[in-house]
Amino acid sequence: MNSAPFLFDAAPENASQHRSLVVTLSNIGDVILTTPVLESISAREPLSTIDILGDRRSLEVLTGLEYRGDLFVKDKAATTLSQLKLIGELRRRRYRYIVDLRTPLLPYFLRADTRVAKRVREARGPHAVESHFAALDELFGRDTAIPPCRVAPRVQDQQEAMRLAPIDGLRVVLAPGGNWPGKLWPAAHYRSLVAELRSRAQQIILLGSQADQVISAEVASGAADILDLCGQTGLLTAAAILSHASLFIGNDSGLGHLAAAVGVPTLTLFGPGEPHRYRPWNPHGVVLNAPGERLEDLEVQAVMATIIELLART
Repeated sequence: MNSAPFLFDAAPENASQHRSLVVTLSNIGDVILTTPVLESISAREPLSTIDILGDRRSLEVLTGLEYRGDLFVKDKAATTLSQLKLIGELRRRRYRYIVDLRTPLLPYFLRADTRVAKRVREARGPHAVESHFAALDELFGRDTAIPPCRVAPRVQDQQEAMRLAPIDGLRVVLAPGGNWPGKLWPAAHYRSLVAELRSRAQQIILLGSQADQVISAEVASGAADILDLCGQTGLLTAAAILSHASLFIGNDSGLGHLAAAVGVPTLTLFGPGEPHRYRPWNPHGVVLNAPGERLEDLEVQAVMATIIELLART
């Protein structure tokens, strides 16, 4: 961690001095859904680096991207003096592009050849990725294809993933947690699903945050062959573990977006929410909507039937 309160992580030593800046969003899933913007800028400016301004809780997921520059923290609770210091630090640089997906004014306090600030735009479609990517239409044209979401585990993340979860046959990863109870498929349903999966997968791994440890322990209760890693990994180690999976199954949460960003087929279980807007941006992803948005009414056999179909494809 860096001493400057607004600097989350400094750029690698080989970072280019030709820079752009992207102001991204707050939650992990939302940040991942903005990575097509980063990917497209990098493709247009392959010799440049991209500084990123975002929330401390989610910036970790971007640290492995090879084109990233310095990562800056936007702290909503910061004092006015701290915010002015951050603006002062950013003003020391002149950027090729500034793309702010979060605020309407910040780019106009900074120095850049071209600025794009948050405002109402004609989205490419209903999904959040299409809405975010519309910010680039005035820079690169509306015909620019939207690239996939992407995160990049580093060598150390892959090594830690292999230490925690050596590869042993077909791997299925479950994420039974989430950020509020209405979005959680019941632990008892997950436990029944695990029993069904045993004949089809050699490895069943549970991933999640420390806050998910209670529900993951309930899912893994009495199952010595389930590897429960909830609360034991950082975001990029989790991404490295996911990158070796044949399938991800979970609630509407950031881990589903993380799985999609490393190219893993995803099955996301939606109760309340907007799957047309917030499903993982994944050509190999499937969504199951619970009857009446009540996840407790989504039957295990319906989920298992979809899993069998997805595993057959892989």
